[in-house]
Amino acid sequence: MAIMTLKQHAYNAILERILTGTLPPGELLNRRGMARQLAMSAAPVHEAMIQLEQEGFLEALPRLGTRVKTASRDNVRGHLVLREALECQAARMIGPEHIKSALPQLRSLAVAVDSSEASDSERARTEVEFHIALLEEAKCPELTREYRRIMQIGLFYRINLLLTMPSRTLVNRHEQLLENLLAATTPAEAEQCVRNHIWSGKPDFLKVDANQT
Repeated sequence: MAIMTLKQHAYNAILERILTGTLPPGELLNRRGMARQLAMSAAPVHEAMIQLEQEGFLEALPRLGTRVKTASRDNVRGHLVLREALECQAARMIGPEHIKSALPQLRSLAVAVDSSEASDSERARTEVEFHIALLEEAKCPELTREYRRIMQIGLFYRINLLLTMPSRTLVNRHEQLLENLLAATTPAEAEQCVRNHIWSGKPDFLKVDANQT
C-alpha cells in the first residue's frame, strides 16, 4: 500500500474543504495559516495549492495571493461539453448486458440521487458516484480516470454556480436513464440517451442542441 506524501495529504485536505464549501468561492488562502491548520510545514501546502491551481480549483491574484476560484457560466458549460464527450463515448462501449450485471448497484445509486429527501450536496456527490459507476462498465481505465477528474471539477462548479440557480426537477431522471439504456438497441441510441440526460433540465444559457450528431 502506497504511503501518502505530505503534499498528497495537503491536497486532499484542501480539496475536501473546497468541495464541501468550507472554503467558499472567493476565499483567500493563506499558505502558512493552512499549514498550521494541517499541522505541517508550508512547503507541501504550497505544492498542493499549485496543483489545485493547475486543476482549476484555485486561482492566483497579483498582489493578493491565492483564492478559491469563482466559476463562470462558461466554465460550467465547458465542463458539460467535456462530460458529454466522455459519457457519450462510454455509452457506445457499454451494452445492455454490462448494465444488467451492475444493475443492483446502479439502481441503488440512481434511487439515492433522485430522492427528494436527500440534500442537494448529498445528491451531488451520489450523482458523481452513479455516473462513475456507469462509466466504469466501459472497462476503459484511461477513460474512467479522466472522467473522475472531470466530475470532480464538475462537483466544484456545482457548489460554485449551479446551487445558486433555480432548482431542477430530478425525480426519476437517473432511474429513467438506466431504463433507456437497457432498452437501447444500438450504440447510437445509447449515446443519444446519455446526451439527452446530460443536457435535460439545464438552464437555457448552458444548453446545446441535444440532437446534434
